[in-house]
Amino acid sequence: MQRELSLDIKWNGSLEWSSAMKDQEKLIESVNELQSYPKYTPTSIIGHKKAKKLEPHINFRGNENIIFSKADGAINPKDAISKMIDVIKKNGGSVLYPCKFEKIIESNDSFSKVKTSMGILKSENVIFCNGVDVDNSFNVNFLKKPRPGVIIKTKPQKNLINSVVYGPKIHAHQQSNGQIIIGEQITAPIKENTKDHIKRINKHFKSMVKSGTDLNPSEVLIGWRPIPKDDLPIIGKFKNKSVYIAVMHSGISLAAIVGNLVTQEIVDEVDSLLLKDFRPSRFF
Repeated sequence: MQRELSLDIKWNGSLEWSSAMKDQEKLIESVNELQSYPKYTPTSIIGHKKAKKLEPHINFRGNENIIFSKADGAINPKDAISKMIDVIKKNGGSVLYPCKFEKIIESNDSFSKVKTSMGILKSENVIFCNGVDVDNSFNVNFLKKPRPGVIIKTKPQKNLINSVVYGPKIHAHQQSNGQIIIGEQITAPIKENTKDHIKRINKHFKSMVKSGTDLNPSEVLIGWRPIPKDDLPIIGKFKNKSVYIAVMHSGISLAAIVGNLVTQEIVDEVDSLLLKDFRPSRFF
């Protein structure tokens, strides 16, 4: 798909570390668990000197337990979605936007009818990937209280970050156009305004990245994270064969593999063993 759609993906891996020893031990346990499988993506624990060669501008503060995931990459989601929409239209599909879901009128194993802001739609398969709204859509209680997360996009600047870096307070990556995308590890304080968010994240960024300059934001966004009650993705048919749910955090990180598996389940009508622990039925 990357070649077919000319997707701009930086395959430079990721680096993750923590300043707290307790959290470092959890990271090491996760790597050991991953490496216990017969097949796993290339993941190793490296020290700050080796990490420095990969990321010269990052301050690792002498950390010797840095997780290097060689196969990880970063993509521009807006650009990728735009290219996917173009291909959908080119192949005869339709994209209705903005189109708001209102309610399910009729639903059975053969088809579902849904009422939307653009009229009534009928389909053999209706897939709900609507994040924090899933509980209201089905009158269920699958999710915890949603958590806000702040994302800052900078104006294009010189190259500072090669991979995806996941430090003690923030995570960041730099896109091909020079924009740096920064998010927080913690839940954002809801009562703070945009200036407060920028000030707080700027402090963490300057502590992690040796740029010597303040952030120059082009956008400050707040996204609401859908967190299932047991923290695991919710993926599968809901009550009948024509309604399918796919809700998780993080949706962008898991989009590629989940999209592939869901497509197989719906098109080939074969249940994926990889998704058996994530079915909506576990909440019934």
